[in-house]
Amino acid sequence: MGSDEQCWMALEDAQLKQFVSNHSAGLLMPIAEWGRTLSIGQCQLVCIARVVLKKSKILLIDEATANVDEKTDDLIQAVLKNKFQDRTILTIAHRLNTV
Repeated sequence: MGSDEQCWMALEDAQLKQFVSNHSAGLLMPIAEWGRTLSIGQCQLVCIARVVLKKSKILLIDEATANVDEKTDDLIQAVLKNKFQDRTILTIAHRLNTV
């Protein structure tokens, strides 16, 4: 999906770089089926990292940061606005500052 460097950059954008780098396996850390070894918020952030790597032209984001704290949500929204300013983003969220 990308080089190690691209993966680390995407993890940084998704606010997961520290979490992954603290794991002894780093980028090769095992994740159980359905993400059972991660919190719901961490699963959502992994999806954000994948979105950053894929660079789709259209994003449909439905409660993508509902299970992370507001500070992380704000950082993710800033990354999406910056990296996808020339793309279409449809956002569904209960937090008004997310939309």
